[in-house]
Amino acid sequence: MAGFSLVREAGRGSCVRQHSGYTRAFRGGHRATQIQQKKEELYDLIADAQAKSAASQRDRFVLKTLCTQVKPRPHDPQWREIITVKKASKRAAFAFVFVTGCITLGGLAQGARNEVEHEMCMPVEQRRI
Repeated sequence: MAGFSLVREAGRGSCVRQHSGYTRAFRGGHRATQIQQKKEELYDLIADAQAKSAASQRDRFVLKTLCTQVKPRPHDPQWREIITVKKASKRAAFAFVFVTGCITLGGLAQGARNEVEHEMCMPVEQRRI
């Protein structure tokens, strides 16, 4: 029996048939191929509905999600638009975080510098010997 192995259960004297890792990987690869094919089909179906203005808000959300999971489609204007908007959004978010971080660090540095200058300007008490 290819793909099966016998494993003795702990505490029992009986053997149990188990799939080998190779068989599970093969079946998993087949399932992954089927899932990818269904994603491609679903993308085509929703993209067609959106082109005819028949897609709901939820359908558009699913289309945007599927856009990153299907094979690249540079010939498809909807795919290109969604990918471009996603890339621009990521870049804008990065720029926002970067600028906010720079402003925050600049403010902290300025505050520390003012504190040091304030301490330096305080008169030093003279000591009597």
